[in-house]
Amino acid sequence: MSALLSHPERPVYRSEDRYTATDTEIRDSFLKFLDYCGIYAFHENEGFMLHRVQGSSLPNWVGSVQKRFYVLNGSWPHHLTPPIPTQGDEWASILVWKKIERVD
Repeated sequence: MSALLSHPERPVYRSEDRYTATDTEIRDSFLKFLDYCGIYAFHENEGFMLHRVQGSSLPNWVGSVQKRFYVLNGSWPHHLTPPIPTQGDEWASILVWKKIERVD
């Protein structure tokens, strides 16, 4: 499983070479993007899934287990995060899983 979450207004760098990006460009880009990947397991009777994080843009998540609640909408889960500390507050997110059709 892999999740890539990006703000729709994430700024672009002035250069195609990421090593020449300014500190401000790097910070703004990082704060508007989150990714993580790993294996997951559904616990259907309890209504949650566990993500065992193997890689993430947040180093503190690597090796952790993230618990997410879900509800089924049709055949795809809507995945609900618990409150996560964000900008001195707590935010919760809803992620909708969808199958992407193969494009040749």
